[in-house]
Amino acid sequence: MGDDSHAEGRLVSLALAATAVGVALAALPAAGAAGVPGAASASDVQTPPDADVYAVTQGGNCVEVTPFGDDARSVSDFYEYGLHTGLYSSQGTRELQSYDESQLLLYDGSEGGSVVFIHGAAGSETGGSVATVRMSGLPSGGEWAVRDDNYTNRMDNFTHEGSTARADWWWERNRTDGGAFRGLERGAYGEITIEPAFNRDAPYATLDTSATIDDWLLRSADGRTVRLAMDRPVTIRPGRCDDASVQVARNDTERYDATVRNAPAADETTFDPSIASDRGAALDGVSVGHGDADWFRFGLNRTNATAAADAPLPADPLLTVAPEGPTADNAGDVAYAFSVARDRFEEVDRSVGDVALFQYRDGEWRRLDHRTERDGDAVRFRTADANESGPVAVGLLRPSIRVTNLSLSPTEVDPHEDVSVTATVANDGEGNGTREVRLSMFGQTVDRQQVRVPPGETRTVTFSRAVESPGTYDVAVGDAEQELVVEGDGGGDGTFAADGAVPPTLLVGAVLSLLVAAVVGLRAG
Repeated sequence: MGDDSHAEGRLVSLALAATAVGVALAALPAAGAAGVPGAASASDVQTPPDADVYAVTQGGNCVEVTPFGDDARSVSDFYEYGLHTGLYSSQGTRELQSYDESQLLLYDGSEGGSVVFIHGAAGSETGGSVATVRMSGLPSGGEWAVRDDNYTNRMDNFTHEGSTARADWWWERNRTDGGAFRGLERGAYGEITIEPAFNRDAPYATLDTSATIDDWLLRSADGRTVRLAMDRPVTIRPGRCDDASVQVARNDTERYDATVRNAPAADETTFDPSIASDRGAALDGVSVGHGDADWFRFGLNRTNATAAADAPLPADPLLTVAPEGPTADNAGDVAYAFSVARDRFEEVDRSVGDVALFQYRDGEWRRLDHRTERDGDAVRFRTADANESGPVAVGLLRPSIRVTNLSLSPTEVDPHEDVSVTATVANDGEGNGTREVRLSMFGQTVDRQQVRVPPGETRTVTFSRAVESPGTYDVAVGDAEQELVVEGDGGGDGTFAADGAVPPTLLVGAVLSLLVAAVVGLRAG
């Protein structure tokens, strides 16, 4: 038995040396935004870690309790329901038992967190009573992992439906009753409420019922105990009394789930999901407005733009995430903070101004307002007007380059006279674009220039060439074409001379001369 604090139904504050609840948010392995699967199934998501500390409240007074266990044994092994002197009782909690006490504790087991009840004491010549607990707000998927008693024709009763559960116990001297409800590590709940009834206040008590339970004790694994009021409800939630607690579950690829409890009213909570792609983009932070909800869940699934929406993203996608939640009745906006590595811009010849954020709403991708921050080797982009639903994507705006207004000056020249070829390169897209503009004459590329054109702007390119043979020739820059007339006698064969280049006719003549010389040499030999 530990030290009891008698305070007439009030909780006494415990100074627990518990480790602060924290979550290690390791970055996900990189994966491409394109070709990434859609939403991960629930079975793929790991359950949240068991809580290091629980906040237990009764009558407005809160105490922090350290759970028993170390993840090594199940709660069934801890409770050790079995025979002693021919009677079924808890054999694993003998040192905690007293015939006139009912124990309440939390357990951190190999199969998750549990709330544990122990009534009476095995081996005591005194004792026996009845008790009932009603629990509400339970997580989905929870279960009665220990039922003391669970033999055929027992009088005890255990039920569980949805988020509620109930247990009714009858026991006699020289034995215990109790049980353990497992599933507290699961995220889908804010807090659980336990409504107790003991002795003749229990629903199934009779005038002949023994009434030996004098104390309902809350036990902490550090050896401290708190006496609870036997006729008032108790609430239990993971985390500390004064601070918000966050439990996170994620799988090894693309899913992130967080459950927040004791969240400050009319505030927002910020997460660090660290979801990344192999295209140099990452989701570093998400701020969720939750109004006055004191608990909620929020999930993110990395996906691709095609899987997330029915319409194509109007940009080259770098990273797309689909939110789930928050599950608060009056949830507010959700703000996203993406980052893109600086070297990514160099790799694809784009600039910071080409980055845009989108959210899928009402059947279309809508551009989001954002602010830009430069931070070391990355550039961060924070949304300003996203809402709580709809996939969100970061991408590079696409350019749309075209060549127009091709002109020759002059349009008629003499052989070997330079002609100036000028064209306009326009960018009708929303992203910066770089285009290699090629000058084609006689069916071949004879010159080229690299031109960078900002969105909505134009640039002018100019080439200068000379043709040595008279004739009419097609001159093309991109898809634009014009005719060039080289005046003089004889037909043109497409030869030109410019920038010191050897005319193709001379090259052909030289090759023929070499062939003739080779044939003559062979005959002479």
